[in-house]
Amino acid sequence: MSSALKSLPHTAFRNQLITIAEAADVMSVSSASVRNWVKTGYLVSPQRNMVTTDSISLFMSHTAGREKLTKRANKSCAGRNNHADLSTDIYRRLTVCRSPQDVADISSFYESTLSEAYRNKEGIFYTPTSIAASFFAHLPNDRDQLTFCDPCCGTGVFLLEALRAGIKPQNISGFDIDHTALAIAKKRLSYAEGGHRIKIEARDFLSEAAIRPPKTLYSIIFTNPPWGKKLTSDEKRRYAAYFDLGSSSADSSSLFCLAGLSSLQEDGFFGMLLPYSFFHVASHHHARSALLSNRIISISDVGNPFPSLLTGAKTIVALKSTKAPSNNLVHCKSGLTEHYRTQHSFLKNPGYILNSACSPPAEEVIARMRELPHKLLKGNAKWALGIVTGNNSKFVSKVPMKGYIPVYRGSDVYKNRISDPTNFIPADLTLYQQVAPRELYEAEQKLIYRFISSDLVFFYDDQRRYMLNSANMVIVENTLGVEAKTISNILNTDIMNFYFRNVFQTHKVLRSDLEKIPIHVPFMRDNPHATEEDYLDYLDVVRKSDGTFRLKE
Repeated sequence: MSSALKSLPHTAFRNQLITIAEAADVMSVSSASVRNWVKTGYLVSPQRNMVTTDSISLFMSHTAGREKLTKRANKSCAGRNNHADLSTDIYRRLTVCRSPQDVADISSFYESTLSEAYRNKEGIFYTPTSIAASFFAHLPNDRDQLTFCDPCCGTGVFLLEALRAGIKPQNISGFDIDHTALAIAKKRLSYAEGGHRIKIEARDFLSEAAIRPPKTLYSIIFTNPPWGKKLTSDEKRRYAAYFDLGSSSADSSSLFCLAGLSSLQEDGFFGMLLPYSFFHVASHHHARSALLSNRIISISDVGNPFPSLLTGAKTIVALKSTKAPSNNLVHCKSGLTEHYRTQHSFLKNPGYILNSACSPPAEEVIARMRELPHKLLKGNAKWALGIVTGNNSKFVSKVPMKGYIPVYRGSDVYKNRISDPTNFIPADLTLYQQVAPRELYEAEQKLIYRFISSDLVFFYDDQRRYMLNSANMVIVENTLGVEAKTISNILNTDIMNFYFRNVFQTHKVLRSDLEKIPIHVPFMRDNPHATEEDYLDYLDVVRKSDGTFRLKE
């Protein structure tokens, strides 16, 4: 391991991918620990067996070294946190508790002491009370006849809020497969007036929903479903077939969304707390489509409610209705910022992305860019990843050597320029874990771009450069009808970055997203040397003083 890599975070190693083995060496832990931290969201792994150095730096600076975290996150400690032993301890504590505060303390202890092995397997992250309470603000004032269900009720947070919101206790149901969490929920509700009449059962809601149509339909389903629950191959196939997912991933968040909608009455209220990925990642598009076929009421960004996860979350509330008006307005909130978007505007997004942070003026600009004549890179380009050596410490040299070739990292790539090489690898490409065909690297013209980035950063390469895996490449084919250099210039513009950020809302520049960006071929063909201001005139868009854009008045 090189000394520079050992000294993370070092600016020369920002925005790179390194192997899990290298990450383990950097952090002086086992590879199993690194894999577990990836699974639990502490580290970012955009490719199999690879981790971003930025997430390692963040983890080491702000998270690592805390004893409680280390025990919780290190897989080797899972045995010390045996779930059966923990459950026995919880049951013992419940028998001697004497107040609602005692139960709250027991619940907090259980939630914080769950082993990451168990938490990761079941996708468990318990909902903060304030977030659970926010869902009920969308209900009508008359709640006498409403029936409520939390199909993943855990320790009963949503059930208690349903009771506080005026739902009759005999109309409240909660299900879960975690018997210990249910025991806490029952004890918690026993202290609330009428709580003993709430139905709390050990039931696998998802499995039952994928076998037969539900016997009971509820008027309200609010829940925080498992995030990334581990499913067997048979379960994935069965759920995908039942919910008609096609090639979509059978992710637990999406599955509970579809199962919940199927268990809801017409004009019933549906709400979930979901990870950011649900709102924009392609694998969730089927569930997003199902939500958009009903009437969405609100989407609210709640930041990062779970300290043990890097990802943030949003709440979504909808009304089940086959008669949702096309002009339905969705209340979108993030921090102190809020606005209303037409539900129809989400339907225009690729994969039905729910880009709730995009304001109506920004959406008007995006709509203009889509409606003008354009082509897509999809079907008009070849794509390839940078080289994955499998062992950078072994193969990457900081100085040129005989038989070595220069390689470029994502951090070497800038808009329309590239740094001098500071990394060199043996020219024998058969040595490496993953490489593209040599002829792609040596294409006469190609575009090199950063993979981990919140901005589009492209460089036009006509010198047959090779890249490491934090930089990817695209070779524009003649069928597009525009020179690669012209496309690079347009993709680097502020307005195109504005489009990319507002639509895709990601810190990864994915091929699947780039393939959906409108390439305004007629304009580029007629104006190969156009400035960004020329491009804005063509789009009929003006730049605002805050760096955003709007349509000309």
